[in-house]
Amino acid sequence: MIGFIKRLFGGKVNDAINSAQNTVQQAVNPQAQVGNAVRGLENIQGAQHIRVSYGTTVRECPGAQLVVDPDDGEKRRHSTWNLEIPASQWTDEWGPVPPQDFDTFWHHKTEFDMLHQSDPDEAERKLQSFGYRDAGHHFQVEKTFLKHFGTPDASSPNLDEYVWHADRVSQAAMAGVMRFQQGIQQEAMAANPELLAPVEGVDLDTYATIAAKCASGLGQDELNALLGQNGMDQAKWQRVNATWTDRMSKDTSGAIGMAYSKAFGGAGAGQYGAAGQAGAAVLGGQSVQAAAGEEPMAFEKYCEIQGAMTAWSKTGQDVNAMLRHTFNMTALDWSTASMWWMSQMQADMSYFEKQTQLTEQYEKQYSAGAPAGADDDLSF
Repeated sequence: MIGFIKRLFGGKVNDAINSAQNTVQQAVNPQAQVGNAVRGLENIQGAQHIRVSYGTTVRECPGAQLVVDPDDGEKRRHSTWNLEIPASQWTDEWGPVPPQDFDTFWHHKTEFDMLHQSDPDEAERKLQSFGYRDAGHHFQVEKTFLKHFGTPDASSPNLDEYVWHADRVSQAAMAGVMRFQQGIQQEAMAANPELLAPVEGVDLDTYATIAAKCASGLGQDELNALLGQNGMDQAKWQRVNATWTDRMSKDTSGAIGMAYSKAFGGAGAGQYGAAGQAGAAVLGGQSVQAAAGEEPMAFEKYCEIQGAMTAWSKTGQDVNAMLRHTFNMTALDWSTASMWWMSQMQADMSYFEKQTQLTEQYEKQYSAGAPAGADDDLSF
């Protein structure tokens, strides 16, 4: 179960980071736009800003074309707004977004970008549900935010030379990805209320709390007493555990895993229980927040442990045993400490570069001369 939590944290967070990075990359490297004026827009306000991109056009609206990509045959929407004008000449259009509300706009943009990868039409319908007329209207609002939140090039006042601030965009894009995932999870639970239905009378919170206490290293007598307090014996616990684990493995929305993680961290078990509770309190929120309270360990120590575990796993050592022997920690302790630090990293993405550097440094250190061994019981 600890392995599942690590995969949940790592996978979901890495997916969010990757999506945020892709969004940043697309934002700071807009495709070149060429072509001639679009016919039939004489009476449309702002039509002087529109440009046309090359490609086989399937459909178009003011400010956007749905084009068949000549390389892979995929349909993609492209902005046709002309940005080769001084930013001061661009007419602001905020659309359904409160003026200057950068985070709300990037939530909309993130959902559009993620859906657009597989279904451009569904992506446009999503925009319309937010209050945009169409994709062209969304692109117009995007350029307005670029004008106000982008950084101009020193050599040109034109809007096409403006670039986004990567850290600011990454923060907003990650929050957008989180909200997108929450939407998927909420839809999954609404469509199938049985996802979180109790198993033999044991709800998910109770199950996760017991699992957390078990992971802290209970003796057999303590475990039997804990199970008895919750109306279970070993046989029933095994059935309940197997059923909840099976449900999580089959739930592609991540709804069960997210609820489990909040309850698991919120149990307050282990030597970093307080950090786990603080991390669980902000997990799955509507915005990216750093967990409150004292750090469970210094950030460099956190990276050292992560690098050491990676080295031990790659060199075939027993990660559980080495974690306890070297750092006096259990897998539970590592999970709760990670929950706290991961919330800090999501709130301040500058941590990620430091994490990469330090983790690689310590992985090399702990890989040097590492003894052979075996580790089949825990996956990080």
